[in-house]
This record gives sequence, structure tokens and C-alpha cells, in this order.
Amino acid sequence: MNPAHEFLIRVDLAKNLITIPCCLCLERNKEKIVITISKDPEGYRVQRWDIEKAKPFCALPPMDDNIELSLGRHLIPKGFHMLSFKFQSVYDDENDRRDPVSIEIYKQRCEELFGTGSQEHKIHKWLWKTFESIYFDFHEIPIFMPFEYAKKKRPKQWKYWQAWCKYILHTPGELIFISP
Repeated sequence: MNPAHEFLIRVDLAKNLITIPCCLCLERNKEKIVITISKDPEGYRVQRWDIEKAKPFCALPPMDDNIELSLGRHLIPKGFHMLSFKFQSVYDDENDRRDPVSIEIYKQRCEELFGTGSQEHKIHKWLWKTFESIYFDFHEIPIFMPFEYAKKKRPKQWKYWQAWCKYILHTPGELIFISP
């Protein structure tokens, strides 16, 4: 964790960076769940998706939406831990007193630093790996271009994957739940 992220977490400002809808990917031993937080007309909606318990004949895994929202570590069920958040490194060679960076580059670096692009990629791969183990035969999917294969050869499963992406795969929310 770099100093910028640690500062935001310690002074409790990281939660201001959260984008709704968001998801938390959690593991305990080999059990995997995803908690999604979204907005609805009555406030916030928190759902727990037991992705390991998905059935090959159902589009979505079992879900529980009787969870109370409280932005804190107790939203995470006992024994589970979050996927590690992939922090972006800070560029320290672009700015000095004699040659400051332009405002455009500064904004770009801030977006990179506090963005979630690399974490989104990590979560996407994590979720796909679980999806693949449930909906496809062992070693059926080629290592290269697995999505193209699924879309072309297994359209029903591809539609299921699109449903997973729509309802489960959101902006990563791990940053607001990390302890310094």
C-alpha cells in the first residue's frame, strides 16, 4: 500500500471514492462469495451471491438480499477475506520544483492512482475462473480466447456469463474496506 492510499484509508476518506454499484469479492478456504451494493428507490441494496453454489442449469448463482448495509468490516462475513487490492504505483520521477507536471498529467496520474482498472481485471479473471469451473467441462475452454470460444460454441453459457457480469460484476469496492 502506498502512502496516498494509506492516508485515504486512515482518515476514512476512501469511502468517498466508492462508485455504486460496487462489488466485494470474498474467499474462505475454497468458498467464494460476492457481495454487491447497489442503489434502489428505497436506498441501498446489498446482495450476497454464493457463486460456488451455482448450478450449471441456472443462469445465476444463489443470492441472499436480506443483508443490512453498514460501511465497515462487519459487512464481510466471519472467516472471509477480500481479494487483495491491486494498488497502482506512484510515479515519483515526473515532478520536481524546477519542472512541475502539467495539470492534465496530474489529473491522469490521480485517476490511475485511485482508479480500479487493474482490480477490475483481477476480479473479472477470478469470477470467470469460477464460472468456467461450473458451466464448462474440465479443459473444454481454450487458454487463449476463452470468451470467443464460449460465445461461438456455447451460446447458452455465454448468456449466463453476461447475466453474471450484469448482476454480479461491478466496480471493485475493496478500497473502502481495507484496514491500514
